[in-house]
Amino acid sequence: MTPEATDHLLSVYLVYVSASIGLTIWLARTLFKNGEVFLEEVFADNPRMASAVNRLLVVGFYLLNLGYAFVTLKAGNEVNTRAELMAYDPMLYAIVAGTMRSDDWRPTCPATP
Repeated sequence: MTPEATDHLLSVYLVYVSASIGLTIWLARTLFKNGEVFLEEVFADNPRMASAVNRLLVVGFYLLNLGYAFVTLKAGNEVNTRAELMAYDPMLYAIVAGTMRSDDWRPTCPATP
């Protein structure tokens, strides 16, 4: 890879990471503020529990979203099959296998009549 391409790739990564972190923080704060109303209604008898659950949900949101954002930075290899994905990243394979149960998980164009 040439130095110019490396510099360009680094700038793209910096923009991507900045946007991912910024959007995640903004959305987490919005969800924290607006979700508190619903949790207080669910935990009407224990407002401290509503606050604690709300904070735990925000922490989980941060971990899930930023974890996915940083995993996609690493996903530079072309992976075409589940076996290749299992060899490349077992944790990502577990997520894909858990959410997309069928064997045909690659995007395909629909058949035209």
